[in-house]
Amino acid sequence: MDPGPSDPSLLQLQSTHRSTRTWRGEVYETMRVRRRRGVVDRTMQFHSRMIPYLRSSGFYGISRVAFFSLDWALITAFVERWRPETHTFHMHCGECTITLQDVQVQIGLPIEGMPVTGTTDADYADICERLLGRTPGGDDIVGCKLKVDWLERNVPAIDDENDEESVQRYVRSYILQLIGGCLFADKSNRFVHLMFLPFFGGFPSKASQYSWGSACLAYLYRELCRGSRAGAHEVAGASILVQLWAWDRFPFIAPRRLRTARAQQRTVDGQNMLMDVPLGHRWLDAFSVSHNATHVLSAYRDALDAQRHEDDVVWQPYNELMASLPEYCTNGQGSWLSTCPLICFHIVEWHRPERVMRQFGMVQVVPPNCAYDAQLHRIELRGHHHSNWVTFHASYINMWENRGDTIATTTLNEGHDHQDYMTWYRSVTRRFIGHDGALRDYTRNLVHRLRRVLIEDGYEQGLAALDEGIKILDEDERQRSNLSHDVTDVQQDVDEDIEQEEEEDDQGEPNIEVRRRRTRLETVRERTRRPRPPRPSTQTEVAAESSRPSPPKTFISFESE
Repeated sequence: MDPGPSDPSLLQLQSTHRSTRTWRGEVYETMRVRRRRGVVDRTMQFHSRMIPYLRSSGFYGISRVAFFSLDWALITAFVERWRPETHTFHMHCGECTITLQDVQVQIGLPIEGMPVTGTTDADYADICERLLGRTPGGDDIVGCKLKVDWLERNVPAIDDENDEESVQRYVRSYILQLIGGCLFADKSNRFVHLMFLPFFGGFPSKASQYSWGSACLAYLYRELCRGSRAGAHEVAGASILVQLWAWDRFPFIAPRRLRTARAQQRTVDGQNMLMDVPLGHRWLDAFSVSHNATHVLSAYRDALDAQRHEDDVVWQPYNELMASLPEYCTNGQGSWLSTCPLICFHIVEWHRPERVMRQFGMVQVVPPNCAYDAQLHRIELRGHHHSNWVTFHASYINMWENRGDTIATTTLNEGHDHQDYMTWYRSVTRRFIGHDGALRDYTRNLVHRLRRVLIEDGYEQGLAALDEGIKILDEDERQRSNLSHDVTDVQQDVDEDIEQEEEEDDQGEPNIEVRRRRTRLETVRERTRRPRPPRPSTQTEVAAESSRPSPPKTFISFESE
């Protein structure tokens, strides 16, 4: 079985991509999703005096999305399908991706404005003294990074009696924690970049003049590109966006929301208030996972590998909801379709809506070639702490400022079948990640083709046998789902405990309950793991194995009907 691509001209990094090692059976583990859980938890605990400052800086929306559990397995399954060459996820039905539209609609970050960039050559201890009221010392500040827990220890919460300067300091601390714990989380899980702090120097904040949504997306793209490499074990950035995006566009792997009545209501200062919140806020409501397995990588991988139809994807999940969203979630529509560079200090990543036009209600044609720029991906902040990124990336900043000139467009999608695109796409994509999903997809296609032939030729007895085979395939999928459900609750507990454990003191005692849950998880996983054939252990066995005649090569086509 060949998972593709048959034409290697597009996916030039396939040999070093995570999916290659997964196909060979070398990668099984779920990636660690880096964020600071305690920080995001705090987004529900804020004072009403903060709201005007959060609005003026553009961070009110993300402050209302707050904390919910991240599904590491789901995020890993999509990292496996992320392609650095195109900045899109390669699915069976074509390319799709997280765009500027998704960032603004889901978490409310502003899209319009100047790129988030500048110099990293500054006296950050002095800036902390001026804007936060205290100077960090010792190992609390390392270069241009500050320990996130220093903010918790040194910038106290506010009440009705605090003066405005104290409120502003707390808001700055609060936003920095959102930046370091969620939006621009790095793999250290402990630090926030102080290069962001000067943007919040005065209120009304000059931060409102910047495109925080495009900066967040640039950072996430970079993390997805790194995570897709063979050998990567963790991913950072705004992973919450990956989960929200996947839940709304792939309902067959999403939990089912149980309540919607309280979605707009939250408590602030002891009072129930109606909030003008971004779309991602609704996932704070209760939901059920009884109809699908969550937190299980093999279940997600197989489900995505077995996806057969274009209709399995909700290409435009926001259409009926746009009118109900606050203005700050929709006022960047003029840039949503811009083919342009996304900039966050040293990071430049390309936004390519022309490859996902179905997400905007248009016909998808074969997209133009997009040259992969390896040099851009090599630029890191390490070793460039005294750089002026405005000068360094001047040409890309100019492209961003002229993004209105590069709007992607085709004809409206009114019943078109995208056949030309799909014919091209099947030749250049990686169609399968795992063997199990590929084999079941091929088997099901074969059975249905034979069924059609038998119907045409009138072989009723053979038709009954094939129908029984289809029932067996369905029962196999049901059994796999049941086994995966055994893992779901345990895996979610372990994921959350690992997040909490990593935020504790490095010298603390190991968490005994976490270790118990990990042991239980491994026991349950053994039930879902297929036995692998034994490898030859001696030179004689190796020689005997290699001397066996090879079976005749058979070409197996995975073309879907």
